Amino acid sequence: MTNLSFVKIFVSSCFLMFACAQSASAEKKAAKKEVKPLEKTKWAPLLKQIDKNESQGKDMKAQMRIILVNKAGEKRMREAIFFQRSVDRRLIQFKKPASEAGITVLIKGADVHLYIPRLHRTRRIAAHVKNQPFMGSDLSFDDMGSTLYSASHTIEAGHVVGTLYRLTITPKKKASYHKLQLFIDKKDKLLQRVDYLDSKGTCYKRVRRTLFKRTKGYAIPARTIYQDMKTQHKTIVLLRKVQMDTGISKRMFTRRYLKRELEL
Repeated sequence: MTNLSFVKIFVSSCFLMFACAQSASAEKKAAKKEVKPLEKTKWAPLLKQIDKNESQGKDMKAQMRIILVNKAGEKRMREAIFFQRSVDRRLIQFKKPASEAGITVLIKGADVHLYIPRLHRTRRIAAHVKNQPFMGSDLSFDDMGSTLYSASHTIEAGHVVGTLYRLTITPKKKASYHKLQLFIDKKDKLLQRVDYLDSKGTCYKRVRRTLFKRTKGYAIPARTIYQDMKTQHKTIVLLRKVQMDTGISKRMFTRRYLKRELEL
């Protein structure tokens, strides 16, 4: 290769790198410009719509595949079955791996009970433990429950971010997080992402909901990703064989069902 050819290639490479840098910078500026204030009159109706979507259907049951992924990309798998009646009653029983089979969680309003077969023991989960990671995952007991945001939070701000609405809300009672940012699809009003912010405004946990599928007219996220933004560890929850409005009895959501072997 001649010196002249080398110089041409070097100059071309520098120009390409500069162009890419300029393009990336332009994209960042464009992204910043996409954030616009949302009319205050739309804040409360939008939050109520989220609550309505979250409480859709009389009951629901499904298979759960839970995938734990560490920063290095190494994976661990778990399987469970899930039952829900109304907004505040949920029952989750783990099936795999064998070492965790039978572990069952009952959520009834603010009360959470956990049954561990190898200990032959049921215990009530204290309030201060509900926000802690469960069984090495990025889910807490609170994550396994359901939240009606309108009743428990105050809206601080509303914005339009590209194709999404963003509501910033603060809890009315003391919580493990300082604020939440909810990202809602503008078209379908479906909650797609939740950012948990600390007192400095830093996002330390992120929840993404994707692959929405219609079951009896209800939009259900088939995949939800919970991610620790500090450790980059994440937990992927996949829902399969989702069934809606099958007539699940309220008697199922009692402590005596914790010790039973459940099936869909």
